[in-house]
Amino acid sequence: MILKLDRGKFILSILFILLLSISIPSSDTSRGIEPIQERYILDGTVTDNRTSTGLFNYSVRVDKEGFSAQEVRTDINGTYEFILPPGNFTIFVYSPKGIKIGQMELTIGPHRTNHWDFELNPIYPQRSLYSGRIIDDLENELEGAKVSLTQLDPYWINITITDSKGRFSLLVPSGKYRLLIEYEGKERINDTVELVWAEEKEAEIEIDLSDDRSIFNDILFFLSENWKDILFIIGTLLAILFLYGLFLGIVSQVRKRRKDLFESEWLTPIRRFIGRMTVLGVIMVVMRQIARISQPVDEYVWTWMPRVGLSIAGSLFIILVMKVLLHGDKQFWEYIRTRTGAKGKVILPQQLFSLLDIITRYLVMIIGGAVIFILILTAFGLSEEIISRSGEFFSDNAGKMLFLVALVVITILAKKLIDIFYQEVSSRANKLNPQVMAMGKKGLTGLIYFVIGLVFMFTLFSIGGLGDIGQTFILVISMIVGLVVSFAATGSIGNMLSGLVLVSMKPFDIGDRIEVMNGLVGDVMSTGVMFTRIKDLEGRLIEIPNNNVLMNNITNFSRSASDGGYAVFVDVTLGYDIHPKKVRSLLKRAALTSPGVMKDPTPSVIVSSFENHAVAYRIRAYVEDPKNMMFIRSSVMESMLVIFHQEGLEILSPLYHVKRDGKSPTVEELSDRSTPPSEDNMEIASGLTMFDDIGNGT
Repeated sequence: MILKLDRGKFILSILFILLLSISIPSSDTSRGIEPIQERYILDGTVTDNRTSTGLFNYSVRVDKEGFSAQEVRTDINGTYEFILPPGNFTIFVYSPKGIKIGQMELTIGPHRTNHWDFELNPIYPQRSLYSGRIIDDLENELEGAKVSLTQLDPYWINITITDSKGRFSLLVPSGKYRLLIEYEGKERINDTVELVWAEEKEAEIEIDLSDDRSIFNDILFFLSENWKDILFIIGTLLAILFLYGLFLGIVSQVRKRRKDLFESEWLTPIRRFIGRMTVLGVIMVVMRQIARISQPVDEYVWTWMPRVGLSIAGSLFIILVMKVLLHGDKQFWEYIRTRTGAKGKVILPQQLFSLLDIITRYLVMIIGGAVIFILILTAFGLSEEIISRSGEFFSDNAGKMLFLVALVVITILAKKLIDIFYQEVSSRANKLNPQVMAMGKKGLTGLIYFVIGLVFMFTLFSIGGLGDIGQTFILVISMIVGLVVSFAATGSIGNMLSGLVLVSMKPFDIGDRIEVMNGLVGDVMSTGVMFTRIKDLEGRLIEIPNNNVLMNNITNFSRSASDGGYAVFVDVTLGYDIHPKKVRSLLKRAALTSPGVMKDPTPSVIVSSFENHAVAYRIRAYVEDPKNMMFIRSSVMESMLVIFHQEGLEILSPLYHVKRDGKSPTVEELSDRSTPPSEDNMEIASGLTMFDDIGNGT
């Protein structure tokens, strides 16, 4: 009974408590209406204190404890505006690069000036000063220590060197910096420093130099600090090398069994691709681990290496695909070439097969090169820009690019047609000079290349939106070509043009004996595009530029001999005491008794001049063998010497006789010398009317 009563009282108590809790109004403020709080407008301007002009696109930020920060950007006049509740706020001003250049504490509320203008210097903003002194463990001031403060976002760095007192000072914008101190080429301090707005912080930094370690100790210290990473690098290298060695072993076994298959043009590029990718993977793994150990490598090398590595890997893959496609193209056209149609006839001509092979090969190389170029640009962070603009570029210039491809095809076709044309002309016209044909073929090919090249360059400029520059380019090239042609006589083009003139006009043939360049006598061996080869009388081969040949007189002895002979001449001086007819008869006898001298036309003798001590005579002897002209002339001179000695005459001046023995010739000797020739020699001496007149005294 007591138990039941207690249970009833307990139930009644629970019900009472529930009723009481329901009757109490809820204290949940979220359901209540938030009281209205007053708001105030904070505005102002941000101007340059040097020019008093507004600073556009600068960030103005307001913040206080327990308040969600607000940020706006200044307009073209440098003004800003906020709607804020009352309270104490801090206003910050940042440049477009994120550098803090201004800060101010303001109280917003009634009876307050809710307006503030910033007059700032955006180039040299107010900065925080970090200064101090660097000493060693013995409190010696360290001179020449390098102190630097570096901030990454936004990037800012300032570096200085301690003076003789070990002091330094650095001005930087407020923010969090990495403090790096180097002394005697070693990094001593690597710490962080945080500076607030316009703060002046001074520090005394001590560097422990008591246990300045040697190189060996440095190595031990480095190994003790990074032994895990070093072991990982070594293990990774060994694993990659093991796998690569295993791959080479498999390759070696396959090569022994199927050498013909393994050394084919299909598998060789794949083997090389795997080897190069292995080397690239080893380099990337090693550099990644080194970047984990070395902070400079991580900041300045590894930041760009992944993009470059992917670009190189992609380029190697594209090269592999190009080689496989080129080999497939070769096999495809070889297969098509061996196929025959009805009645055993070939499907397409051989020239067309060659042309299609060239077009497809160049198309594969051009597309592959373009993809590799895009991959290289991607390594420099230009992938998004390339993707966004490539579609617009191809859509805007598709017609011009097809025109460029058509130009390439036209060039190849034109080259093939020129080859076929000159081959046909050479096979049908045997009388044409092969050198003229070769020079004409080269000239026509060069002209076609030049014209199509100009059109190609102008189209490229048009694709790049530089049509006016393309017109100027063509004009300049045309002027340059005109100048080159006008001054061609002094250069290689002049030699080529001169060679063309020589081959066309033919002033000499191969094997002719000629004289060029004022005294060079020899036989023509060949006439080329640039040089004419002559073998002189001493057997030397001389290459003469065609320009020099054409600019000088050309004497063709071979053609002169074939047109009735030409004369070799000898000059001789004899005394005034010897009768001219006697001299003439003796000289003609010497010429006619020499081998190689023609009797028709007969040799002729003239008096060329009166010297102070003698009379100068010239004998002309006609020859028809240009190859032995020098020997014939030598024979004439030798005969002259023998005949004059037999006659007691000397080919010298009379003064030589006077001074020889100190005796002058007697009157009888002079009379004998001046005696006319005998009647037997008169017939030989005849033939010159003026000498006959002189003998008759007329």
